[in-house]
Amino acid sequence: MKTEIDNKTALTYSIILALVVIGLLTTVRIMNNPNYPGDQAYYHLNVVEKMHNNAIASSFDNERPILLSIYDLSLYGLSSILGIKAAFFVMPALTGLILLLGFYLILARLGIKPENILISLVMLVLSPIFIYSSFIINPISFYAALSVLAFYLLMLEDNKWQILSIIIFFFVSLSSLFCTILNLIIFLGYYLHQGTKRNRIINVSIASIVGMIGYSGYMLYFYGLPELPNFVARNIVQDYFSELGGLISFCIFSLVLFFFGFYFMREDKEKYAPAAITVLLLFIVSLFSDKANIYTNLFVAVIAGYGFYKFLKMQWSSALMKIIMIMTIVVGILFTSFTFASSLSDAMPSIEMVKSLEFLNGHSKGDGIVLSYYTKGNIIRQISKNDVLIDSQIYHYHNLSGTNKDANGIFKSSELKKTKMLLDKYNITYIYIDSDMKADIWKNNRDGLLYLFTNNETFNNIYNKGDIEIWEVKRGQ
Repeated sequence: MKTEIDNKTALTYSIILALVVIGLLTTVRIMNNPNYPGDQAYYHLNVVEKMHNNAIASSFDNERPILLSIYDLSLYGLSSILGIKAAFFVMPALTGLILLLGFYLILARLGIKPENILISLVMLVLSPIFIYSSFIINPISFYAALSVLAFYLLMLEDNKWQILSIIIFFFVSLSSLFCTILNLIIFLGYYLHQGTKRNRIINVSIASIVGMIGYSGYMLYFYGLPELPNFVARNIVQDYFSELGGLISFCIFSLVLFFFGFYFMREDKEKYAPAAITVLLLFIVSLFSDKANIYTNLFVAVIAGYGFYKFLKMQWSSALMKIIMIMTIVVGILFTSFTFASSLSDAMPSIEMVKSLEFLNGHSKGDGIVLSYYTKGNIIRQISKNDVLIDSQIYHYHNLSGTNKDANGIFKSSELKKTKMLLDKYNITYIYIDSDMKADIWKNNRDGLLYLFTNNETFNNIYNKGDIEIWEVKRGQ
């Protein structure tokens, strides 16, 4: 007996699946490591705590003023209700659910078959990018979720929903230049798709551009022209494949179905050309930042879902071969989701890292400056209550390249005089290193700064447990 499903059933099943995936991942993390995963969480935690303490006017190190965004305001509002601890675990989950709901509403509005909707929603929920967005504090995923919901409102006939859509897109553009560019690309695709009613797309594009100009003006006023970092290493191939270790990346099996779906869309090239152009432009942007994959993933989910649906409906000469192929794809997607979620649950900071930084907090007076790798900066600052030389908010620095060059000079130089001069230049009081840094920066323990640590008149090892070392820089010697 053939069982038909409707849109409501498709949404219900996908929400249940999403809650199971998010719930299990969050539970495993909290049981094994109760600390917020990811460096970005600690930047926003700093901001939210300052908002609660009415200290938002204060600046970070190097006189970098805090850049408030609707993400921080949302975190502040949620933490006022749930408390900070709960809010920072709930916010990513809420982001994922908003993204899922908006995605479903758009597919239903486009008149896609319920079976296709269900497959696309399952593809989305099981994708590494959705799991990342639903577990890690990050504003880009939140803005993507809001944009998807706003895009659905833009598709409705009632003008009041269109006005609300324009307002949402405007506030997103006030908070993220990157997301505004991605939204404008999608507006272009929708404009090409729509034979009529293009005025609404023009209106929302204008609102987004105005907001983008306002955001850019604010950034230029406080920070000047941003420097493009030349030290952020990227593996372009890895960024696209989760199986190769990519963080904001795709499942290989989903990409196979994605291209399979595009193959069947060739039958109606004119209808699907705008979607193809949009995906191509998003792919070009992703060459510069893997965060664009958060938006691209939505197109991958729906087109891969269509590809899988056509795959199921195909006539095969061998029923056994069809079953084997289907099982291979399903098991491959499930395995990728499981392994990615497992690795994500171990995201830094580790319990050992937190303990070491709590020690530093107790050892210091909270007025020191810590040198470490920039991806650990926000965590170090928040937990140790000491400033850091450089963190992952790299676009908020004056003389970014010069600061990073000096940091590398300290790490790699074996000349004590040169190293002391650079340490004094930035008044660095502590140096935090771990096994990851040793593997990435130095060849052996006799290389660069590791060799200079043997000079007891300049450096004092105050912490050495596991793979973590904290060195104090002596002054007045």
